[in-house]
Amino acid sequence: MKRINTDILMKGDVVLTTTSGKDSGFIRKVTRSDISHAMICVAYGSVIDSTGEGVQARNIQKLLYDDECAIYILRLKTPLSEVQADSIVNYARRRHPQIE
Repeated sequence: MKRINTDILMKGDVVLTTTSGKDSGFIRKVTRSDISHAMICVAYGSVIDSTGEGVQARNIQKLLYDDECAIYILRLKTPLSEVQADSIVNYARRRHPQIE
């Protein structure tokens, strides 16, 4: 089992993952990708994502992945300013009636 290294994450990073679950397998097959899920880092060790259970904040330090699961961390080549990162985080935390 493996975890995401929270020491290298920065606010605004996009974390792409997969799991060994059936839903993840279906998504990967249909999209022809090794990725089935995306999260946004909103603070040290905290991400926001959307699943069948809705949009939620998670402690990424508690998430475990099988060794064969893919994990990617995406970050802009030009670092975000604090204002830009806060804008992304605030947008992710807002309620979006059109998707509720």
